Amino acid sequence: MHNRDFVIAPQSAFTDLGDIDAGDRAVGVQDFDGVGLANVQVHNGREQQLAERINARFNVALPRGPRYTNGGRLALAGIGPGSWLAIAPERANELPRLLESEISGLASVSDQSDGLAVLRLTGAPIRKVLTQFVAVDIHARAFAVGDVAVTTVAYVGVTFWRLSDSREGFPVFEFAVPRSFASSFTRLLMKAIRGKA
Repeated sequence: MHNRDFVIAPQSAFTDLGDIDAGDRAVGVQDFDGVGLANVQVHNGREQQLAERINARFNVALPRGPRYTNGGRLALAGIGPGSWLAIAPERANELPRLLESEISGLASVSDQSDGLAVLRLTGAPIRKVLTQFVAVDIHARAFAVGDVAVTTVAYVGVTFWRLSDSREGFPVFEFAVPRSFASSFTRLLMKAIRGKA
């Protein structure tokens, strides 16, 4: 039996993005691997207190309904009644501990940093690309900046939200996808970019 040295290193959930060639670059794709993610579920009767605490500690409003708010250190996406997806840039697994220390007694926190991966999509044709596989009306009149949707893509549950438009005036969307299905999502995205979905 041979001894082999194995190196275990973290890898992005969206490794297949490297297959997007220069001809596909009309759609901007940015992988946010390493972002901190956590589900926050308010305790009964504590939503107003939670909103006040979140605003005081993180300078971000607790969204009402399916909306996205961003205070810089922390962003929140409303994903259901009394439930939010918390997003913190570059916090990874520190986010749940930070939230637990700040909102203890007001809400339950569940780490999603290793369960979900976030992908940002933009560009002039992005709406045309997304309508090939997203069953949500994402026209500007129907899906405004700050709107959030929880839906399925190819039988996989995803959450996505619309950010402010890019400097070029293109819409910007971010998708939170289960890591175990990120490769399938990437393949579907690339087919849609190339007009084959």
